[in-house]
Amino acid sequence: PPASGARPQAAPPQTESVADNLRSTLRRLFVQGWPVLPAGAVLGGLNVLLFTAREPWGFTGEVSRWSIATASLFDAAPGPLAGVETLPGCVLVPSNGLFFNHMLFLVLGMFFGSFAAAVGAGEFKIRVPKRPVRYAQSLGGGVIMGYGSGIGMGCTIGAFFSAIPSLAVNGWVFGGFLAIGAWIGTHIIQRIE
Repeated sequence: PPASGARPQAAPPQTESVADNLRSTLRRLFVQGWPVLPAGAVLGGLNVLLFTAREPWGFTGEVSRWSIATASLFDAAPGPLAGVETLPGCVLVPSNGLFFNHMLFLVLGMFFGSFAAAVGAGEFKIRVPKRPVRYAQSLGGGVIMGYGSGIGMGCTIGAFFSAIPSLAVNGWVFGGFLAIGAWIGTHIIQRIE
C-alpha cells in the first residue's frame, strides 16, 4: 500500500492498436457524415481532375454511347442528331473503342464506388415494396427521369456537378429546378403515404 500522503499512481494510458485506429479512421471517412465544406472541396477537386480527361463528368452521355454502339452492331442505330454530337458531355457518336474508353471506367467506378460506399456505411438494403403500386411508381419515375435526362442533356452529374464548375448558367438553372422538383416530389410522396 502507498505511504500516507503519497499519490496513487495513474493507470497507464490506453493505446489504440493499428487495426483499431484504421477501423476508426475508415468509420469516420465512410460511415459518418462528412462536414459540408470538406465534402464539397473533395467533390470540387475530383471534378477539376476530370477536366484532364478532356470531357466533363457525366453518366447519361456514356450510357447513350453504349446504347448506340450496341444498336450499331445490329444496324439499328438512330441517325445523327444535329448539334448534339458537339456537346462534350452528351456526345452520342460511339468512340473509336466502342465500349472501352476512359469514360467507361469512370462510369463503372462511379457505380461500383457508390455501391461499396453504401455497403460500407450500412446503407445498402434490398427493399421489396409491400404495396404493388410502388412498382408502377418506380417504373414511371424511372421512365420520366430517363426521358428528362435525355432532353435535358444530362443527368444530375453532367448537368449540375459538371456545369457549375464550368461556369455554365445551365447548371444553376438545372440546380434550381432540381430543388423545386425535389420539394414537389417529397410533398407528393408524403400525401400518398
